Amino acid sequence: MKRIYYYAVMLFLILTTVSCQKTEMDEIDELMRLSAKHTYPVNESHINHLPETLKNYLRNVGVVGGNYYNNVKFTYKGNFKMNQSADWAAMDAVTYITFEPLSRNWIGEINSSLGIMIGNDYYYNGYGKMDIRLFPSVPFMYSDGYELTISELIAVLAEIVFNPSACLSNKIEWIQVSNYSVKGTLSDASMTVSGTFYFDENYYITHFESNERYFGDSGNIYPWFVFMSDYKTFSGVKVPTTFRGVWQKPEAEFEYINATINDLKFNVNGM
Repeated sequence: MKRIYYYAVMLFLILTTVSCQKTEMDEIDELMRLSAKHTYPVNESHINHLPETLKNYLRNVGVVGGNYYNNVKFTYKGNFKMNQSADWAAMDAVTYITFEPLSRNWIGEINSSLGIMIGNDYYYNGYGKMDIRLFPSVPFMYSDGYELTISELIAVLAEIVFNPSACLSNKIEWIQVSNYSVKGTLSDASMTVSGTFYFDENYYITHFESNERYFGDSGNIYPWFVFMSDYKTFSGVKVPTTFRGVWQKPEAEFEYINATINDLKFNVNGM
């Protein structure tokens, strides 16, 4: 009897997960289709209001003279750590980002020591969540609420380097910090986050820093960095193809992800 009950519970979890995944995939598909409609050619007049450093960056990476793209999809492979003491686990992932409407979906497969994990980081319309499951359907880690939502919105800002034309979005205000750094403030759904982008002497972004992102659901805020390099051209736009995410915790630096992009597409009409 216990075995029958166990199988019934597992079947329920699997069916529930499949249903939820289909709903989420449908939503991503619709968001990408909606956002793909918003595009236009970019010229110097579109960047007049921006800090000089950001203007130079947008010229160098091919946004000026190219197009504004309202969404981006990029896939990558790399390594991921669930926590500071864990071993590195191989990871395959895809990220979908739209700016009008604003949304972010990260979907990753992590080959952990516990087995294959499927993860989803989500932000849309003022709501963020993180849902990680042991394949195919066993809940492993789930978080939502204000702290997670703020953290997901900061990730949207950091990942603007993968769609630099989105720097033109009216959701972002820019301030010159120094000759080689600018601060971006992103607002959406009555929430505001900010972070600083740092540039090299050729005005390519080398890293992003935010002091507003929460470390999981601990309630703690530590400096969060994304380092990026190895710029390559996709559809006429130069973007970094290697990156790593780092928390600067008081006791030690915690690098939790490093990856290389293998494909990137703008203005994707669906998934």
